Amino acid sequence: QEYMSLLVSNDLDRMILVGGQNAIELTIRWGQAATANGLIDAWLDAAVSQNDVESVLDFAALNVRNKRLWTSVKLIDRLMETSALSVSQRFVAQSLRCVALAQLREMVTDPGNIKTELALAEASWVSSQVSADSLESDARQALLEAKQLFSGLDQPTREHRTLRAQLEKIRLDTHKTAKD
Repeated sequence: QEYMSLLVSNDLDRMILVGGQNAIELTIRWGQAATANGLIDAWLDAAVSQNDVESVLDFAALNVRNKRLWTSVKLIDRLMETSALSVSQRFVAQSLRCVALAQLREMVTDPGNIKTELALAEASWVSSQVSADSLESDARQALLEAKQLFSGLDQPTREHRTLRAQLEKIRLDTHKTAKD
């Protein structure tokens, strides 16, 4: 928390995003889930209050691509709770959230396919907080909301179309698909 205060006091707003996430990931690698849980709330508050919506969404998009999923989900959740988002921004946020939740569900249900130490630690951390069924339910809800938001976009951008294509590839279980 002192680190976050130092960054805020020196107007290093974007560093809050990176530095806070790195501190959280380090604690989960060390197996200190309780410490990570304590850090994440302070990080989320500082990250969302000190950065504009587009910066937060860009950071989340990069981190979802890099498989840094749970902190991205939490960041998007906090952003949607505390910020007024346009339809475009809500679509991006829900799409990223859906992709991350679906990937987290896969990690939690099939940890044998996890390839990195960080991903293993993240899967353990996530499964200590939520069930695979809850992840699937949340992903399904995000998918539905993202599809509704996409239909409300006047002129979808390339980013919107790319996210929509990613949503179409999501398979939440063997019986239901993203098109159901």
